Amino acid sequence: MSFRFKETPEVSDSYRWFVLGISAFVMIAAARIASGQQPTSMAADTSLLSAILKAAIADPEGGKWDLRVDPRPLIAQGEIGIYPETLAPVSALVVRQRTAVIHAAGLRTGDAMKEYQNTECRGVFVRDQRDSLGHLHDVHAGCPMDTYDLLAIGLPRPGSAVLGASRVYDRDTGAAARGYWAAQVIRTTLGRGGSSQLTSDYVLARRAGTWVVVKIVGLIYSE
Repeated sequence: MSFRFKETPEVSDSYRWFVLGISAFVMIAAARIASGQQPTSMAADTSLLSAILKAAIADPEGGKWDLRVDPRPLIAQGEIGIYPETLAPVSALVVRQRTAVIHAAGLRTGDAMKEYQNTECRGVFVRDQRDSLGHLHDVHAGCPMDTYDLLAIGLPRPGSAVLGASRVYDRDTGAAARGYWAAQVIRTTLGRGGSSQLTSDYVLARRAGTWVVVKIVGLIYSE
């Protein structure tokens, strides 16, 4: 695989849904911005996720194929990759909420961790290998016949960098500027010829009351 870097008391169910749907972003800000810690599971805010999906669909870098999304969020920031330890510890309710947003965008769900670690669909430049008995092993035998992209999306993290007026993201620290948010997105592309992964940071801002992606920063591409 080759790498190259690129630019308590019980409450009703209806009340729970109201709190999650209306005030998720407020809860993120109140709980975490001041302390600088990672967002809680409530950071799975539907408006931010919807903005990320719209940008991913429109992204010319990878919007050529069928697009699927894993509803389980990754931790806000940490080791790049999709493993059990990089999945955020969120409730089943948060996963259902994210699933609803994915379906509302017209997309299907998928298991990004399974495909990320699919040893039967190696990188596009990995050649078939022989075992100890000399038998040839097709390293792309487990690849799908039809090409598709599968996204894993991290919880959004608040910006903390003090940057110039025209800068919204610092590549050296991986931090969005103050007033902005960033979310890690890992796009795994699978097809009959092999697989590849593109890890990016999506930088978000609130414009006229709506969350939008203002910049996509490519971090690591591997195949």
